Amino acid sequence: VEGPTDTVVIQEMLKWLNIGPSYNVKFWPLGGDIMASLDLSVFTERNNVFAIVDHDPGSGRARNQFLKHCEQYNIPCTRLKGRAIENYFSLEAIRAVFPDQISAELETLSPKESVDKQIGFTNGKSIKKKNGEIVKHMNLSDIEGTDLQEFLMKIKTFLDNAEKPSTNA
Repeated sequence: VEGPTDTVVIQEMLKWLNIGPSYNVKFWPLGGDIMASLDLSVFTERNNVFAIVDHDPGSGRARNQFLKHCEQYNIPCTRLKGRAIENYFSLEAIRAVFPDQISAELETLSPKESVDKQIGFTNGKSIKKKNGEIVKHMNLSDIEGTDLQEFLMKIKTFLDNAEKPSTNA
């Protein structure tokens, strides 16, 4: 995943698909611009690694280099169409966490613009620190038909076809 605030979002969304702790899914935040420098060769003997990056143009060069490395090491990588994971949040969920922040006139979020800018945050203020809280006000129908849902379904399909988790009581 892109960063630590994205990890909590993906973890919550996997719960929507009944993928819980028994599956032992691990997350590795890629760290934004440093992702191009990560040594992905450590995953060459694994077939259970998936990567996801957003489309933030500010780090486009690093993302493109990371995508090339993923291809080189045969790691499936999804590059989201949205600028950031926050672009997949519903306005209702954001309003639930920031009730006084969002203008009533705002009806939809643009997938290509910063959510912070769209909802009126300035001076470096961001919703990122509340991503985990925001996603708890959502459900699978909020991301239905998106490339983010497709990514989650790839993980679910892989896990459903892998060895089932232990159910020892």
